[in-house]
Amino acid sequence: MQARLKSHNEGANFHTAKYRPWELVCCISFHSRERAAEFEKYLKVGSGHAFARRHLW
Repeated sequence: MQARLKSHNEGANFHTAKYRPWELVCCISFHSRERAAEFEKYLKVGSGHAFARRHLW
């Protein structure tokens, strides 16, 4: 997790470089990669955006 954050802040990812510096404010862990992918996909739809605004930001 820290390595990925460091990578983003160093500008290694083209899509996130323009928004740096990044700060980790929330960490959610899952028992499986599949469940994590499902949650990430959910956060990218309308009701997921609303959930994130209410609970994560």
